Amino acid sequence: MEYIKTITELENKILRINILDVQEYYDNIFDSQLYSIKQIILPIIVRKCLETDTPIPNTENLIIELGFDRGWIKESENQEMEQMGDNNG
Repeated sequence: MEYIKTITELENKILRINILDVQEYYDNIFDSQLYSIKQIILPIIVRKCLETDTPIPNTENLIIELGFDRGWIKESENQEMEQMGDNNG
């Protein structure tokens, strides 16, 4: 999946006041968010596996896919995800 954000030349100039490589900056933001979300959902899925005697897959991606398949994790539940993160330390 590819996401594209088009900015004007003026917006690019403005961003480049503080950001040397705008594309790298956005890539880093994306990677950081992805990492943060994984750190919230992986323990939730592993806990659910343990509670339900479900074998825990051997890779992060398979664990996350299992969480989606079982309905333990759902898309577009930002507020609920924040609450789950708060409840899990």
